[in-house]
Amino acid sequence: MIVRKYHLILFLIVILLALSWGIARRSPAFGVARFDNLLINEFVAVNRTGLSDEDGDHSDWIELYNAGQNSVNLSGWSLTDDPKNPNKWRFPDITLRGGDYLLVFASAKNRRDPNSPLHANFKLNRKGEYLALYNIFSEQLSTMDASPFPAQFKDTAYGRRGDEASYGYLNSPTPGQANAESLAWQGIVSDLAFSFQRGFYDEAIAVELFTATPGASIYYTTDGSEPGEMSGALYTKAIPITNTTLLRAAAYKSNFHPSPIATHSYLYLADILDQPPNPANFPPDWGVYSKNRDSYKAVKGEPIIADYEMDPKIAQDPRYREPLIEGLKSLPSLSLVTDIANFDIYANPQERGEAWERPVSLELIYPDGKKKGFQVNAGLRIQGNAGRNEFMPKRGFRLFFKETYGASKLEYPLFPDSPLKSFNTLVLRGGVNRGYAGYLDKDHITDHRLTTYTRDEWLRASQIEMSGLSSHGIFVHLYLNGLYWGLYNLVERPDAAFAEAYLGGDEAEWSVVNQNGVVNGSTERFERLHQLAREGTLEQPEKYAEIQSYLDINQFIDYVILNWYAGNQDWGHNNWYALTRNPAGKTSYYAWDGEVIWLDGANDRLGEINAEGEPNRIKVLFRALLANQDFRMAFTDRLYRHLFNNGALTDENAKARWLRLNREI
Repeated sequence: MIVRKYHLILFLIVILLALSWGIARRSPAFGVARFDNLLINEFVAVNRTGLSDEDGDHSDWIELYNAGQNSVNLSGWSLTDDPKNPNKWRFPDITLRGGDYLLVFASAKNRRDPNSPLHANFKLNRKGEYLALYNIFSEQLSTMDASPFPAQFKDTAYGRRGDEASYGYLNSPTPGQANAESLAWQGIVSDLAFSFQRGFYDEAIAVELFTATPGASIYYTTDGSEPGEMSGALYTKAIPITNTTLLRAAAYKSNFHPSPIATHSYLYLADILDQPPNPANFPPDWGVYSKNRDSYKAVKGEPIIADYEMDPKIAQDPRYREPLIEGLKSLPSLSLVTDIANFDIYANPQERGEAWERPVSLELIYPDGKKKGFQVNAGLRIQGNAGRNEFMPKRGFRLFFKETYGASKLEYPLFPDSPLKSFNTLVLRGGVNRGYAGYLDKDHITDHRLTTYTRDEWLRASQIEMSGLSSHGIFVHLYLNGLYWGLYNLVERPDAAFAEAYLGGDEAEWSVVNQNGVVNGSTERFERLHQLAREGTLEQPEKYAEIQSYLDINQFIDYVILNWYAGNQDWGHNNWYALTRNPAGKTSYYAWDGEVIWLDGANDRLGEINAEGEPNRIKVLFRALLANQDFRMAFTDRLYRHLFNNGALTDENAKARWLRLNREI
C-alpha cells in the first residue's frame, strides 16, 4: 500500500513538472537574459546622413554582437519590435562567429538572403518602442536593459557603452565595430509645459513655462526662429502676451539632450484685422518679375510687391468688422511658424525638391477651444504648377511629415468623412488666381476675384459620392508667422501612401502617374493599358476583355461623367491622378485641381490633344472604349445611376453638396 502511494505521488510530481515545463515553453520570458552571448549591441532609429543600404537609402539599422568565443547559428533566432509577435522576423541560415558583428537594416524591406545585406520586415520608431531578440527553441526573449527604448534622435546611436551591460546614447554610431566608450548624454530634458495653450485671445495673459528636469534652463523666442542657448532669451519669469505672439521654447541642461522645441501661437483677432502693409521682419517684396504679364501689371525686372495689409475698406468698416471676426472664428486655423529666412521659398516659387523644403511648426487651432488640435513639426514646400508663376498672387503649399523634423506621420483624424488618421503629406490649396486676391482679365470679361473656393472641393466630394474614393479636404484659415494669409483648402494628395491606406497593399506596390508624368512606382501596367487603347479594335470581345483587366471600368466611367457634368474645361490633358497596383491591379483615375468647372454648364469635352506635358491619355482611352457596345451600355447604366433616383448627381444632391460647402465658408 505504501509503495503504491509512493508511486502515485511520484507520478503526480512528474506530471506537474511536465506541465510546468510546457507552460514555461509557451510563455516567452522577458528580461535581460543573453542566450549564447548574442546581444543587441547598438542601433540607429533615425538614420539621415549615416550608413546607406544597397539601395542607397539611409535605412535604420540594428547591430548584433556575439560576445562569446563560440559561433552561433542564427537560423533559430528572430528580431521583433512586438512582444506579442516574438517571431516577427526570422534570421536566415547564417553563422555569427565569436567576437563578430552583424548588421540588420530595419527598413521593412524584408530581405533574408544570407549572401546579401539583411533587412527586417519592420522599421524602428523614433518615439521609442520595444526591441528584442527571440530564440525559437528556448522560446525566450533577450531584451536590452531599457525596453521599450527611449526616444531617438537624428543620426544618434543607442547601445551598450563599450563592453558594459548598460545602454545609453552613444557619442557616435560604430556599425561593425566596438561601441564608443563614452555616452553622448546622460539623459533627455523633459518636454516643456505652457500655462496657456495655443489659440485665440482677446485679453492680456502671462505665460509660464515649466520642465520637470531639475537644473534645466529654458530659452525662448517670439520671432519664429528656433530658440537656443545662444539664440534665445533666458526664461526667468512669466512672459506677458498682449498681442499676436509666436512663442517657441526649449529647455537645456549640460550633458543632456535638449527638450524638443515647443511652439504656441497666441492669436489676437484685433491685431489680425489691423494687419499692416509692412509687418516687422517680413520682406517688402518677393523678388522681381522675370517676364511681363499685362493682367497683373507685371513688368519684367520690377519688384513683386508683397501685399500683407488687410483691406482697410473692409476691416476698418464698422459694418464688416464684427462679421469678419466671426468669420475668422468659424473655421479651424492653421498656424505655420518658422524662421523668417525660410520664406525664401515664396520668393522662388519655381524651385522644387528637397533642396527647397524648409522646416516649419504646424498648429491646428479650433477657435472655440472645445476640440483639441495638434502641433507637429514638418517640412514646407511650394505646391502646384500654374501657381508657381511669380505673378500669381497666392501660392499653394505642401506639407511633409518626416522623422527629420519629428514625427514620420501626422497622427490625427483630420477629415470628418474619412476613416484615415495618419498622413505623410498634405496639400494647402489656395485657389491660385481664382481667389479674392485675383485679378480682372485685360479683356474685362473674366473677374477672377469673384470666386467661391469650393469648386475643387465639390468635384472631389462628388467623386467620393459616386465611386467611394477621392481626396478628402477641409477649409482652414492660414497664418504665416502670425500674419493672416487667407482661406485655404487642406487636402489629401492621391499618392502611393493614399492608395495603400484606402485601397490596400503596400505603398511600394503602387504606381502613381499624373499629367506631368510618373510620380513613383513601375508604370508597366499603366502603359500597357494605354497601349491597348492606342491599338484600338476594342469592339472585339477578346480585346475589350483584356483592357478590362487593366482598367476599373465603372470607376473610369464615373470619372468621365463627373467631369462632363461639371463642365470641366481644364482636364483630360491636365489635372488628373492615376493609381495602379502592381503586379496585377487595375488603374483608377482621380479628380484634381477642379477650379475651372461650373463656368458654362455641362460639357462633354475631353481636353486638348497636343497640350504640353503628358499626352492626353484620357481622350484616347475613352474614344477607344466607346467602340465597344458593352462599354456604351455600362456608360448608359452609370449615367442613369448617378442622374436619377436619388443619385449623386441629381439636381437635389448636387446642389445640397454645393450649398453645404459654401455655407461652411
